[in-house]
Amino acid sequence: MAYELFTVVGIAKLPEPALAITIPGFHDLGARFAAQYLALEIAAGSAAPLWLRRMLIIGRQRRGYTRGDGITRAAVAGVEAIYRDTLHHLQAVLTARSFVLGECPSLADVAMCGPFFRHFGTAPVPADTMRAEAPAVYAWLGRMWDYRAGAPDELLPSLPGDWLPLLRDIGRPLLPYLIANHAAVHAGHRRFDVTVDGVAYRGARASRYRVWCLARLRRAYRTLEPAAAAEVRAIFEEAQAWESPWAAEPLRIDPSLCSQLPFRVDVKMLEVYR
Repeated sequence: MAYELFTVVGIAKLPEPALAITIPGFHDLGARFAAQYLALEIAAGSAAPLWLRRMLIIGRQRRGYTRGDGITRAAVAGVEAIYRDTLHHLQAVLTARSFVLGECPSLADVAMCGPFFRHFGTAPVPADTMRAEAPAVYAWLGRMWDYRAGAPDELLPSLPGDWLPLLRDIGRPLLPYLIANHAAVHAGHRRFDVTVDGVAYRGARASRYRVWCLARLRRAYRTLEPAAAAEVRAIFEEAQAWESPWAAEPLRIDPSLCSQLPFRVDVKMLEVYR
């Protein structure tokens, strides 16, 4: 969650003086970048002028993906710290080997590459941070983009110890947020406040999609063979990331919604309490 938020923290100073919007403490450069390409991509068929599309996109990003996820100016430093911590831990992993679990990509690489490439590697502010503080991570994105099938599989036989900090990065800021979101959905609340790992999220929208995400994590664990399940539990307990995913029972999730996710963008983006 916080990964996605980092790149949209900001309000653009649009070139048109009458429509300039600024909020101190947010990244102006990143907002201008996102507003430009989103206006050209998702609003390409609009008859509105480009400057107006950019302004509308900025409002959409603020309401839906910054304030909509509980990010206020007071939370920006904490959200950025989550990003930098993860960069630091992933830098150690990718200095030791070419990919996160060995010398060829795995599903873990694919899963992590999505947000890192789309939200961090192509946006100016987080990309500059990545190149300066975690060059091995930036190089890994290039390897993932350029990878060709056919190379021999060279995965590690077990999860290496340098993954524990990454699992803690998941367990501390993300999983408790998912549980707080579920509690809001279960209670029928449209918004919720929660403080997770020292970061205060205020007025976050309650999202049924994120309940689905939590349900998928549980389902994946429950399909494991007993020996594998015990090993996974031991790893997550060592990383202090075990208890949060099981803090709510049962989950409030609509089976008809599950059948449409994660690829139905209209459901994924709109099935939230506004």
